[in-house]
Amino acid sequence: MRPEVYLDERKCIWNKGCRLCDGICSCHALSGAQLDHEKCIACGDCLSVCPSGALGIYGRTVGVNNVIDRIERESVFYAHGEGGLTLSGGEPFCQAEFALALLKEAKRRHIHTAVETCGYCGTDILREAARYLDYILYDVKSMDEERHLRVIGADNRLILDNLDMLFCEFPRLHKHVRTPVIPGFNDAKEDIQAIRDFLNGRQNYTYELLPYHRFGERKYELLGRKGECYGFSAG
Repeated sequence: MRPEVYLDERKCIWNKGCRLCDGICSCHALSGAQLDHEKCIACGDCLSVCPSGALGIYGRTVGVNNVIDRIERESVFYAHGEGGLTLSGGEPFCQAEFALALLKEAKRRHIHTAVETCGYCGTDILREAARYLDYILYDVKSMDEERHLRVIGADNRLILDNLDMLFCEFPRLHKHVRTPVIPGFNDAKEDIQAIRDFLNGRQNYTYELLPYHRFGERKYELLGRKGECYGFSAG
């Protein structure tokens, strides 16, 4: 929810005699090539002195116009196709107010809009967003409520109810429903068939199976967090 500094030990040259970051942190979050994420306030002072790029920052604070102006500057790359603004994630509706403001301004400037979401957000938020969307990519991971709660950490009722709402209230909005196929969780034939049965008979949607990957694991490590779902095998 806020910018966070990371330290990549593989790039750090502290053990080769570099001491340029020593004592630079006023919060005492950085000491001896070790970063205390709890103390760090992401001021960025340490980044400016690191010669190897071992210190970096994920995320930055921007305004609506910052984002939209940049999109318009790059319109030459998508003006004659189907490109535009896609709000991706993480989960964009974790920052719902900002996401809605971006979508509204994009539509005011006649920019094609899309969003990728897991669907776990307030129904009123999703309903408001849909008014400014041309396309939505929507994850449905499992129809099994108990298993969804145990593995994902939330039940699937709100997700499915929100998808129902989109089908009922926004029939012209194209829904691209996706299932990341996670080994040991939802990779059985009956798991996928249950999702297809849920979608059967609906209009204006496509369905896609996504291969499981571990691309986010390194970022978790760099931010001092444990990727709780990375116990699954990618093979």
